[in-house]
Amino acid sequence: MSAKVLICEQDESYLDALIKFLVSSDSALNITCFSDVKGYMENKGSYDVVLMSKEFWLAQNKKIHGRINIQLTTGDDELIDGIEHLYKFQNMQKLLERLWQEGLGGGRVATEGGKTRFVGIISPSHHNLTLPFSLVYSKICCKYGKVLFVDLGSEMGNYFSEEMEKDNLIDYIFELQANRRDVDLAKYTTNYKGVTCMLPALDPEEIWSITENDWKLFARGVRSQSFDVVIILFDEFSQSFFDVANILDDLMVVGSQDEYSLKCVERFSLYLAKKNIGLMPQNVILNKDICSRFTRFDIDRIMKGNLEEWIRDVRRGGSISARA
Repeated sequence: MSAKVLICEQDESYLDALIKFLVSSDSALNITCFSDVKGYMENKGSYDVVLMSKEFWLAQNKKIHGRINIQLTTGDDELIDGIEHLYKFQNMQKLLERLWQEGLGGGRVATEGGKTRFVGIISPSHHNLTLPFSLVYSKICCKYGKVLFVDLGSEMGNYFSEEMEKDNLIDYIFELQANRRDVDLAKYTTNYKGVTCMLPALDPEEIWSITENDWKLFARGVRSQSFDVVIILFDEFSQSFFDVANILDDLMVVGSQDEYSLKCVERFSLYLAKKNIGLMPQNVILNKDICSRFTRFDIDRIMKGNLEEWIRDVRRGGSISARA
């Protein structure tokens, strides 16, 4: 379907280059642009996508919002809360795919050969609802295809205590390294509340030993199993994050409304923008009421409830697509 896009950026050469790329890539995008704040303030249009630099977001008092709202950032800018952030100089094919996922524009994300989408979830403040959020999100994605959930921490071990002696992620990668054919992924997974979960490693140091090439092997292996979505939950931020990031298509950054958590999310998003890893992080800010009502030990109760309603209640700001 056609999409109305508003782009506001003071750097006219950048604005011109971005518009040329988008128009040449998708003729169904109807683009309006402004390079000065005054002209933008006189605009009265409505849009599906709003893409603006900090100056325009701070200047607007009429609160123009689209279905997708994105701040263009150089990596040093103050980040506006409640919207997505996009590093200006990364490959804009990611932006196009983001619009196509939402049914905007005339293109579609390629799915030839059963393309698997890899989604990362991380909480810079180590929020205790990150695991429940990740599992609920995985369960919702199961409605749209085959899903694998991978926890790179040890918390899931609390729920699989009887199965922890089984082979796990590390063993699976070892099999792939040995070029074994017909590796049975079922040996390394279990089912939790309808979600296929890769059994976590027993020792965190084993996770740190996985190299970038190992993760590429892992991605190739799970693609061969025809998974539509693979959701990877990070336990912490370390150098291994960047090794995994190379296989990710999307990244969710989870926090809550308290000052410390919001600051962690802001600093982490700025850091990622500077590193230019080619991802468009979606900030997911958890609602205060939900945080006070649930703890990590309420996962069973959460998984039995209305998942979409829980996701809707749990976040404030950011945009989450159930199709990952």
